[in-house]
Amino acid sequence: MQGTFNHGPALPGLKAARRTIADCDRRLNQYHAALDAGANPATVAAWISQAEADKSAAQQQLIAANAARRTVLTDE
Repeated sequence: MQGTFNHGPALPGLKAARRTIADCDRRLNQYHAALDAGANPATVAAWISQAEADKSAAQQQLIAANAARRTVLTDE
């Protein structure tokens, strides 16, 4: 058995998921700053909820992309 790496379509998925997670973290920081500055808590809570959902989805994509990237054993 020989191990081969699958670097095909999963790699762009990894990069996109990481970018999305970083963007969500940036948004969450901004939303918390908006709360500190006196923004409407109900409005900001909705924004935070959406950013957290987006981040969670991206984290799941990252997990899936990492799984696809793992070593695939082949018979040769």
